[in-house]
Amino acid sequence: MKYIALLLSLYISACGDMCGHTTLNTATSPNGKLKAVSYLYDCGATTGFSTQVSILKSDQSVQTSGNIFIAKGKHHYGLRWKSDNQLLIGGTSDLETFKKELYFNDITIFY
Repeated sequence: MKYIALLLSLYISACGDMCGHTTLNTATSPNGKLKAVSYLYDCGATTGFSTQVSILKSDQSVQTSGNIFIAKGKHHYGLRWKSDNQLLIGGTSDLETFKKELYFNDITIFY
């Protein structure tokens, strides 16, 4: 019985999160400590796609929704670091946005 309960809990936890992401573009900061990642985020048939951008440590991977930019639909953005603390995100004008940060920690974000 314990074996069946363990298998059932593993199955439920594996199927519980229906959201996923597909990486579109990655840009590493000049010093190599950070990266900006743009990706499609999808949570199944009942929700639409969003395109998101996160700033992460260079050894991290995307785990949740975007921490600096989120827009409705599928889009491709240009990502370019101007310096270790300045990120340029191109191609975001005229989009329906849900999040558009100008600063993240000590990083200034330009659109």
